[in-house]
Amino acid sequence: MSRINVANFRHPDGTSDNINLDDSGRVLVGTTTAASTGAWAQYAKLSTQGNTALSTGGGVVNISSGTAASSGISTGVSIGNISFSDSGGNEFALIQCRADNTTGVNDYPGRLGFFTTADGASSATERMRITSAGDLRFNSGFGSVATAYACRVWVNFNGTGSVSSNQTINGSGNVSSVYKTGTGLYTVNFANAMPDANYSVVAEAASGSTGNIVGNAPQTTQVNIIAYTSTWSTGDRNPICVAVFR
Repeated sequence: MSRINVANFRHPDGTSDNINLDDSGRVLVGTTTAASTGAWAQYAKLSTQGNTALSTGGGVVNISSGTAASSGISTGVSIGNISFSDSGGNEFALIQCRADNTTGVNDYPGRLGFFTTADGASSATERMRITSAGDLRFNSGFGSVATAYACRVWVNFNGTGSVSSNQTINGSGNVSSVYKTGTGLYTVNFANAMPDANYSVVAEAASGSTGNIVGNAPQTTQVNIIAYTSTWSTGDRNPICVAVFR
């Protein structure tokens, strides 16, 4: 196996090579041994491997804009793309980074857009976006990319247990317990606190039951649930389903 040393990129001590080109046409930076590529060996590829301690970071692929952020890159200007295409350059999908607001000194708002090309189409359309604020946007029935508001808490529980005890949970997400404080009165405790109490609560009882279920006095760590009968007196129900959206 032969290796060509790029003299202009040798270490200043003159005893080691910073960049090497081996007989397989691979450019090796900071190493003389290529990482194993396994089943990918027969395909075109780009592999990056960090050759320093893990505490200082791993491999990086950097795609840079030709303009400095301090000069004020306008909202929507493309910073870089990763394109997936055929040999003719026809695009199947795209991951794109754009400025999410006008940039400045120490101010680099960026967003990521994920594009796919529909069957029968010749250009990619944005399907999902992660904004600079961390919002996830996608076409969730709006007809275009719009912010999606997630269900942060959900639970299905048996509300017929004894007072002053935890109720039986049939299934849940982000719920640590459901505590019964009285007839038809429950507290749903969150496993992870909400950022604030400005959320919406949806609750219902078993199909065919009469009466109503309402959320009351929302807090960041819990929400109170009241179950009413058809005569508007409180009453135990089974099961009770609760969902919190924000």
